[in-house]
Amino acid sequence: MKLLVAALLLPPAARRAPPPRAASPPPPPPPRPADVARALNAHLPPDDPIHNATLFLSSAEVSFPDGAAASARGFCATYLPLAATRSHSRALLLLAPAPPASLRPLTERLALGCECVALLPTLDGPPARWTHATLAAEALAASRHLLRAHGVSHLGVLAFGAACQPALELLADGGIEAHAAVLLCPHALRGAARAARALELPLLAVCTRADDAAELREGLQLNARLGGDFFVAEFAGCADEFALAPRDEAAREQAERAFALMQAWFDRHVPEV
Repeated sequence: MKLLVAALLLPPAARRAPPPRAASPPPPPPPRPADVARALNAHLPPDDPIHNATLFLSSAEVSFPDGAAASARGFCATYLPLAATRSHSRALLLLAPAPPASLRPLTERLALGCECVALLPTLDGPPARWTHATLAAEALAASRHLLRAHGVSHLGVLAFGAACQPALELLADGGIEAHAAVLLCPHALRGAARAARALELPLLAVCTRADDAAELREGLQLNARLGGDFFVAEFAGCADEFALAPRDEAAREQAERAFALMQAWFDRHVPEV
């Protein structure tokens, strides 16, 4: 009893404080349905359909007549498990020079990895002949189709190769409305620093050329509106199409790294709601 009274008479600082509670680790991200299905059926032979990614996708040529667009057609990949229960709230729009056949595997992989809808419009003619009005009209027609057909409200844009220059300028001018963008293998950019300074949406650039990376980084670092919400990844020594058709094991590893960056970027800035 005397010990208890003496302890109570001690100043607060002298009393033994309870040990601090360890912070709980953040919960792991939920597994993706496609990964769960494959894990549960890992005992099945490799040629079983459950291991085929296309089991979770619906891919088809689509047309979306629109008075503002000349072509209004393209290739669309849809993640099926989510589409079966509710409408998709996000989609990815891929802009690339014709012919776009080489980008179809990437379109499907993005739809599968991000569990969303990915649309690759057919853009006629070389990018050098695209006007801002033409590209904006094609992007608007594609966006309207995604809204009507899938209920999409959030959009991410990926531009590849020579399409990066006009896409960047349109994004900076507000000619294409999106929540985030990726420039994949831009080359021979002109005035990219100026356009990057005017951007108002998060940008990831996957560059194979040091001069393009430097110009983009210069403009993005001067863009106070982004608050550092950008990333320029350099893949020095890689071919311009390494992410689409890797030629060897080293290129395949780099392509996997580039895809992981793109998927994480869209998952962060164009979330499913």
